[in-house]
Amino acid sequence: MDIKYKNKIWTTGVNRNLSFLHQCLSAGFTHTIDFGAPQAPLSGSITSDGTKTDIFYEKNSLDIFGKGLVKMSHDPKKIRALQTYYKKFAQEFLLSLQRLNKNTNSRNLELFFRQYSRFCSGLLITRVMGIVDYSALRDKLKDLNIDDIDSIISYVSYPEKNTPLTLSRIELLKIASLKELDREKKLRTWLKRFQHIPVNFCEDPWTMADALQQLKEISGKDPEASLRKMLQNHQDKLRNKKDLLRKIKNTHVLNLANALGICTTLNEFRKNIFCKVSLEYRSVFLKIAKLGGSEDWRDCFYLTPDEMKGLMAGKKILIPKIKMQRKVVGRVVDKKGSMSFIKAKDLNIFPNQESHNSSDQISTKGFELKGIVANKGKVIGPVKIVFHRGEFEKFKKGDILVSSMTSVDFVPIMEMAAAFVTNEGGITSHASIVAREMNKPCIIGTKIATMVFKDGDMVEVDAEKGVIRKLS
Repeated sequence: MDIKYKNKIWTTGVNRNLSFLHQCLSAGFTHTIDFGAPQAPLSGSITSDGTKTDIFYEKNSLDIFGKGLVKMSHDPKKIRALQTYYKKFAQEFLLSLQRLNKNTNSRNLELFFRQYSRFCSGLLITRVMGIVDYSALRDKLKDLNIDDIDSIISYVSYPEKNTPLTLSRIELLKIASLKELDREKKLRTWLKRFQHIPVNFCEDPWTMADALQQLKEISGKDPEASLRKMLQNHQDKLRNKKDLLRKIKNTHVLNLANALGICTTLNEFRKNIFCKVSLEYRSVFLKIAKLGGSEDWRDCFYLTPDEMKGLMAGKKILIPKIKMQRKVVGRVVDKKGSMSFIKAKDLNIFPNQESHNSSDQISTKGFELKGIVANKGKVIGPVKIVFHRGEFEKFKKGDILVSSMTSVDFVPIMEMAAAFVTNEGGITSHASIVAREMNKPCIIGTKIATMVFKDGDMVEVDAEKGVIRKLS
C-alpha cells in the first residue's frame, strides 16, 4: 500500500511487536553501510501501546536499496564480509550489555545504545535481501527456461546451518531419549541455554514449566525416531541443493542461492542475538523505569534513548505522563538518521495493525489467494488466524495457521499445524525456515490472508502452485 506524506511516496513494510524505543534506536537503519551494504532507505513507523509497530519506507529509496543488495549478492566476497560484520557487531553488542549490567551508568548506557543502533541495521539488510534476491533468482530461472521454480528456489536457498530454534529442538529430543532420572539436570542446562528463544523483543522467555511441557509433548512421539527424521531431512535438503546447483550450473543462480542461504542463517543469528539482549537488559530497564516513577521495566518502551539517558542523569521525567501522550506515536528518520515526530493530525494517513486485521472477510466459496511457495505440499484444513501468543489456546492439531507473520514463540502451534500461510515474508522469513525444517506446506507473502479468511473457513493450501482456495 502506497501513502503520500510530505511530498514523498511511502510504502508499507511490516508490522511487528517492536517498541517505540527500538524504533528510535534503529536510527533509520543508517548503519547499513557499516555492514558493507548500500545506504538504507528513508523510513518511519507508527507505534501503538508501546509495542505494536507498523514500519514504512520511502518507495524510491527502498527500490534503490533493493537493487544495491542484489548487486552485492552477486559478489561472494561481499557476502562473506557481511557474515564477518554480523559476528563482530554481535560480539560488541553483547559485550556492551555485559558492561551495562555490571555497572549501570550513563556512559555504559550510551555505549549500549550505540551498539544497539548499529546492529539494528542488520535487520533491514537480511529482510530486504530475502525479498529482492528471491525475485532476482526467480527471474534468472525463468530466463533459463527452468520448470518448477518455486520448488527449486526452496531447495537451492536452504541454509547450510541449523537455526538456533532447530538446535534447541535437537537437544530436547536428545534429552527425551534419556532415562527419566537423567532428564531434569539436562533440561535445566537446556533451559539456561535456550530460554531466550521466544523473547524476540517484547515477549517472555521459556520457563521450566514450558520446558517440561515441550519435553512431555515430544517424549510420547518416539524422540529417537523424530531426531533421526529431523537430521535426515536437513541432510536430504542439503544434498538436493547441491545436486540442483550442479545441474543448473549457472554463476548467477549459484551466487543468488548462496546469498539467500547465508542471509537466512544471518537472519536467524540476528534474531537470536536480539532475543538474548531483550531478555538481559530488563533489570537495567527496571532501574531506569523506577527513576521515572514506574515499577514496570516495559514502560521504558515508550521513551526515547535521550529520555532514558536523561533519567540516568537525574532529569525529572514522569513516565506515566509520557505513556498517556504516546499511546499512538509516529516518527520518521532522514538520511542522516535524525528523527522527527509525525504530527497527531497526520497519524491517520498511515495504516496500523488494527486496520490490517479489520477488513471485511470474503465469504465467497471458491475464492483464491496467491502467494509465494516457501515449501511444497497440499493439505486441506480449517483456518485459525493467530497474531500473538494469547491466541494459541484456540489452535488445534491439523488447523491451517494463518498469520501476518510468525516468530519463534509460534513454534508449539506450528508443530500442530497442517500448513502455514502468512501476509508477509520472503524466502528467508521465519515461517519459510520452519516450514522447510518441519517439511510442511507453506505459502508466504500473500499480503492479505488475515483479512480475507476467518476462523473456521475450510481451505485448501496448494503449496505446489502457491494458492490458497476457500472451500466453504
